[in-house]
Amino acid sequence: MNLSQEGVLPWQRNKHNKLLLKNEIGKAKQSTYNLPPINHVYGKPPKKDAEGAKEVTMTWKYHDESKDKEPPRDFLKLNRDCIKDKCFNAKEISRYRDSHQEVKKKIKKGKIGIELDLPNDDFRYGVRNKPSTPINQVLELHYLQEHERKLLDYYAIQRQEQKKEKKLVIKSNQASQLRSISQERLDQQKVAQNIVNDFKLERFKNIKPKIQTRSNQNLNQNHSQEEFLNQSSEHAA
Repeated sequence: MNLSQEGVLPWQRNKHNKLLLKNEIGKAKQSTYNLPPINHVYGKPPKKDAEGAKEVTMTWKYHDESKDKEPPRDFLKLNRDCIKDKCFNAKEISRYRDSHQEVKKKIKKGKIGIELDLPNDDFRYGVRNKPSTPINQVLELHYLQEHERKLLDYYAIQRQEQKKEKKLVIKSNQASQLRSISQERLDQQKVAQNIVNDFKLERFKNIKPKIQTRSNQNLNQNHSQEEFLNQSSEHAA
């Protein structure tokens, strides 16, 4: 008996037992379920809606006013009328009620005393839409040119205002005057210290040179500076 014959091996005899089913190398294991063919569609088909998108968008359903409710019987008024007509026992009251079926309550419909102030037919509810931007002015740079013109006008006005502004003149007071005088004296002292006196004997100091040389010019300049310092000190005193 050849074991390799079809239907002899256990996994060949019982193909619905997933424990006995043998899988091939490199392939997925076969399913043990008895499945329908590949073209089978699972699930329940949806019910077709009788009202499609066309019927919803192309038809308009108007509002149907609700019917007026039938008012109930007014037993309070019936009982009062029974007493007025002298019907006191149960038989007389039931007979009176059967003969007066028209006695019913009055139903008040809507709000009483408030008038509805509705706008006219031209009135529109909601918020007004923003006006559309003129795209031709955007593409042709009209807004940019207008902004540049405004900037140039603004800078021209600023320059004119700056020209009109006068420079502030700081007025001197007593303290500032004293400070300037003291500063002048300090400057004079520094100049006097920088003057270099040439060495001369006492008996030759008052004798002037007969020949004009460069050193003589420096001497004359030093003498003039000394005279200026003396005069300024006398004037300050």
